[in-house]
Amino acid sequence: MSRRAWVSLLALGLIVATPAAAESWRDKVTAFADKNLKHPAWGFSHSQRDYDLAKNLAAADHVTLDDDVIFAAAYLHDMAAFEAFAEPKKDHSDTAAEKIDLVLGDSDFPKDKLDKVREAIRNHMHYRDPVGPEARYLHDADALDWLGAIGVARLIGMTDRKGGKPPCPTWSRVSRTT
Repeated sequence: MSRRAWVSLLALGLIVATPAAAESWRDKVTAFADKNLKHPAWGFSHSQRDYDLAKNLAAADHVTLDDDVIFAAAYLHDMAAFEAFAEPKKDHSDTAAEKIDLVLGDSDFPKDKLDKVREAIRNHMHYRDPVGPEARYLHDADALDWLGAIGVARLIGMTDRKGGKPPCPTWSRVSRTT
């Protein structure tokens, strides 16, 4: 149908123009991760794998995860491993947990779930003790993503062909509890 025909139908009230749908929080998170989290070891594809693996592990254990929480946490858990979001001398897990509002703050993400997302992100590293199902399954998925062929590829993605220091964040244990 031509543009002119659409305008005529609209003017006659035979069709109704609806405003474009607002971007959903999932679209916002995915677009943010795709644009800003580019690294072969802990970038966008790692987030996708963590999300899928966490869900699969939970399903195998007959555990129901809050999909909103695990999705947001999986896609944002390493954001502070990137210079634009990192804070020197702070664990990237803690920093990422503090900065999720940069992505989720002005979105339609359920505000009552933000603390669970923060908990999962804060405790995703192997040296942390996660509490709650989403935190536990993200923690396990994140660790398992270092195994097998994917793990080897991730390690290769961290090598410096010139022999210098690998381009990876220093994951301090500043806030590790014992």
